[in-house]
Amino acid sequence: ECLRTLLGHTDGVESVWVSTNRQRLYSGSKDETVGVWDLKEGSLVRRMEGHTGRVYSVCESPDGNILSGSRDKTIKKWDAITGECVGTLKGHSNMVTSVDANSRIICSGSYDGTVRIWDATAEATEPKVVGHSRPVWWMRYNQKGDKLLSYAADEYTGLNPEYCVWNCATGSLLHTSEDEPPTDIFDASSAREKYEAYKYGYMWRGGKTPFDESDISFSGDTRFDGDAYFCEDDAGRRVSACYVDGPKIHFLRIADIATARVVKQISTA
Repeated sequence: ECLRTLLGHTDGVESVWVSTNRQRLYSGSKDETVGVWDLKEGSLVRRMEGHTGRVYSVCESPDGNILSGSRDKTIKKWDAITGECVGTLKGHSNMVTSVDANSRIICSGSYDGTVRIWDATAEATEPKVVGHSRPVWWMRYNQKGDKLLSYAADEYTGLNPEYCVWNCATGSLLHTSEDEPPTDIFDASSAREKYEAYKYGYMWRGGKTPFDESDISFSGDTRFDGDAYFCEDDAGRRVSACYVDGPKIHFLRIADIATARVVKQISTA
């Protein structure tokens, strides 16, 4: 069942993130803005302007603020209450595709082939820079915050995948492979990242995850070209899912342990 469709962006949505308290959803869009949504009311609280390129990644930092990574090569930090931009990190030479943070560090991945580890406690800082040989598509750190997993591959095709595990304190490379690292190297189940898998076009990213394409089905038109996001609670139970269709965000009800099913699509378009 489609619970709600959020309308407010003027171009395609690239990324979504549900707040820790489950009251807000943050979205990054091709319209170069970051959206803040009230999940109870289904309304757009604000759109935050400041980037000069499409916003590829958004996340909530532990202090409750919002981080966004953009095609304009920067990472911006936003006050979640006022919508004010309270900081901008510069250093990447290509678009920022992924951003995440804990109480000590901010991590960013870019198509310039680097992952940068910034000191979240300092107003101005030179990041540790670690490198891939290909564009970085995404990255995430483990719950403890001492290791970072990054994924790189050829631009557009996704061929020649490369997984790297880094020491966040030193920036040293701990592991590299073409497949996801074993759990004794990096335990993905302990990562703060809540979205375990998503689909872009017809290609699944994220390697071996608890989900695959059969986990979500649609009534009527079975063509599915958007991004699907699955959200888990702390016990590892799937509690919500949504998919992105251009500028629209559709929330789905998890029908059972295996399937999220759309029986009606709500749209004012």
